Amino acid sequence: MTENTPQHWRPNCSLAELSTWKIGGPARYYAVPPTAEALRADLRRASELRISVLAIGGASNLLFSDHGYEGLVLALPQVTPPLKDQQESSDSPEPGIWLSGGDPLAETVSDLAGLGLAGLEWSEGIPGSVGGAIVNNAGAYGGQIADTLERVRVMLPDGTEEEWPAGRLGLAYRRSKLKGSEPTGVFLLAARFRLQRRAPADLTAQMTEIRSTRDSKLPHDPSCGCVFRNPEGAVAGRLIEEAGCAGERRGDAMVSPQHANFIINLGQARAEDVRSLIRDVQEAVFAKCGRRLELEVQPVGFSEELLTQPQPG
Repeated sequence: MTENTPQHWRPNCSLAELSTWKIGGPARYYAVPPTAEALRADLRRASELRISVLAIGGASNLLFSDHGYEGLVLALPQVTPPLKDQQESSDSPEPGIWLSGGDPLAETVSDLAGLGLAGLEWSEGIPGSVGGAIVNNAGAYGGQIADTLERVRVMLPDGTEEEWPAGRLGLAYRRSKLKGSEPTGVFLLAARFRLQRRAPADLTAQMTEIRSTRDSKLPHDPSCGCVFRNPEGAVAGRLIEEAGCAGERRGDAMVSPQHANFIINLGQARAEDVRSLIRDVQEAVFAKCGRRLELEVQPVGFSEELLTQPQPG
């Protein structure tokens, strides 16, 4: 029997089309609610149909399985007022700015710099959304989301909205209490950041330098960025190189010779290819130096056992 779903729910949507890795099977449904009320209606209908829901931002830190997702994948909405309107409403040297969970991170940071608002410029060039950056406590070049995040506005699966202090998210190195939740239990509507005022020209120059550094050091093939967290006191990419894994390949998935903590898609890589490389890298690094590499990327649609950390001998 055909399900009576909203017209804007797109059936059998390729997750590879949404992912920066260009990998993944189909989602049963995909939808982009434009407002918080539309998100609430989608959650209500999904509950009535007993369909699980997964919220995504830019899908830049997700590994979708080849089988896809047997549920509704929802993009986070953009719900906050324009940045210029917020800035003009406050003359504070450290204005509080609300950003939507669905705002594209790179474009938003560029807009903030143009307004002379500093605090997130370290994220220049990082793909994905503001919501995804919060869930992963994204960071680079000495900065991280936790440094400036004050509060978040969230929606629960029953449609209830709440405002939480940032401390409730349990932000730590490349993780939060929201990360890894499948299906999604908390939907990030908006976040308030405490920023500082700086000359737009200075911010633009700093971000240009960051962009140049990233372009020269990081691969440009489709990827999810860093696959593994850096172990305490070590750099994951260096450990992977020392274990001899740089350049290792499974199908069209390859450990990047340019940055060994990236697994790149050379064209037609499958999630199973990436999974195989992940396991091989973990085992090689453990055999070489006894260090365990934990995933920074979030798997979606896999059984729990599939990406379990390998055990020694």
